Amino acid sequence: MNKTHLLLTILVIGYILPTSIYGQDKFETYIDQKHGFSINYPANWQIIHVHNYLWSARSELINVKDKFEDIVQIAAHSLHHSEHNMQEAEIANVYAQKKLSSIEKIPGSKAISTEKVMFKDRPAVKIIYITKNKAGHQVKCSELYMVHQRKIWTFSYTALVEDYDHWLPYVNKMWESFKLSATKK
Repeated sequence: MNKTHLLLTILVIGYILPTSIYGQDKFETYIDQKHGFSINYPANWQIIHVHNYLWSARSELINVKDKFEDIVQIAAHSLHHSEHNMQEAEIANVYAQKKLSSIEKIPGSKAISTEKVMFKDRPAVKIIYITKNKAGHQVKCSELYMVHQRKIWTFSYTALVEDYDHWLPYVNKMWESFKLSATKK
């Protein structure tokens, strides 16, 4: 093996190994008894407190060039009394459309898709869009809206456009692991 091949091999291994050595394949479980849910997340992701969110976790940086820690968040807000007689799918759609309307007002932002889906056996709406965050980075976001126990639940994933697909398999595992349970009174 010549020096070029050896260097290339070292670089490839150096890029691939951190995703498995540093906990990407190992998941931990977060349980929130107050709000009645649990979720698994990569062991090396950091749980953080973000105002108005029940749970937030951010990724590690992918490499030395990475400048943005991707974030996964869960929020739940009580429905407005006028929404109590609406169908769950209709409520989820209203919230998704409100979000898309606000995104369209931001220069350089664009909606990519809107899809009606089932999430945890409940009707939901998933939207994907591109926008700029407060730091001016171009980010890709996916959000899912679902109604449970008279609350609108929002599940979001935000990453730099170029890093979005890197973390998507892990985020999908996180959403698959999400479980709702009865809340304590």
